[in-house]
Amino acid sequence: QGMGLGHRQDVDCRVKFPATFGGSHAKLDGVMKRIVFICVYLFVAALTAAGITLDHPIPAEPLLKNGNTVRGNVTAWDADGFTIQQDQDQTVKWDDVSPASAFALRARLIDKKSATDWLDLGEMGWKMNLKDQARFAFSNARRIDPTLQQRITDIVSAQPGSQVSSGTS
Repeated sequence: QGMGLGHRQDVDCRVKFPATFGGSHAKLDGVMKRIVFICVYLFVAALTAAGITLDHPIPAEPLLKNGNTVRGNVTAWDADGFTIQQDQDQTVKWDDVSPASAFALRARLIDKKSATDWLDLGEMGWKMNLKDQARFAFSNARRIDPTLQQRITDIVSAQPGSQVSSGTS
């Protein structure tokens, strides 16, 4: 008997899971949650790496490592530095700013509801040997997203003031 128009044939679209998943939907749900988390995390990291332009510039006067200050309005920032508007825009790298000044400015710029922003701030502080400030940032990151604990543990296992391999900055 052929299928003509107006006839319906039901198809079983259920997926049979191999023994490695034990046929368990719970295990698959856990795997899928991890995959979704990783995708979201990478998406947010890509947005942060691309830079953030501020809707409202923030007045700042960061102290540079050479002893000078740069006075103006911060209009954009990313993982590498920030743009400050004086007579004209000037790009300043975080590495050129004194550690305390860089941490304080970046703390003003981040999205306070973003666990990854807090994590990145903490990692920056740890690399700059600002242990107390870094721990404060990590505490906020962990409060917002407890799943970041392993990443925080990885960061603080490195000597403060040393470079840490990072997936986000």
